[in-house]
Amino acid sequence: MGKLLKNKMSEIKKYIDDHIGKIIYVNEIANIFKIDKNNLDEQFKMIYNQSPKEYIIEKKIEKLCQILRESDDGKICYYYAYELGFETSSGLCNLIKRKTGLTFKEFKDQILNSE
Repeated sequence: MGKLLKNKMSEIKKYIDDHIGKIIYVNEIANIFKIDKNNLDEQFKMIYNQSPKEYIIEKKIEKLCQILRESDDGKICYYYAYELGFETSSGLCNLIKRKTGLTFKEFKDQILNSE
């Protein structure tokens, strides 16, 4: 695996990390970095053992956990969805349900009670 490829994927990963609070589409990333989406998926997965989409989801969930632990203040799902760059609160709630099997409230309670 070439150093150039690793550097490009590292730049893409940093871009995702820097923009995790925004709506991120893999197609947009491919366009920004002038790489074919299928090549991006394949190369990113080869280096990081997950697709860019899976990485984005993982980072959004990590960020949600961080936000919940730092400043819950009884906020509702819509607030967190907005903070994480989801277009709707149902997008965040559905993601949590799909990834954890928990409702947003159950997930939130679990995070807050795990400290």
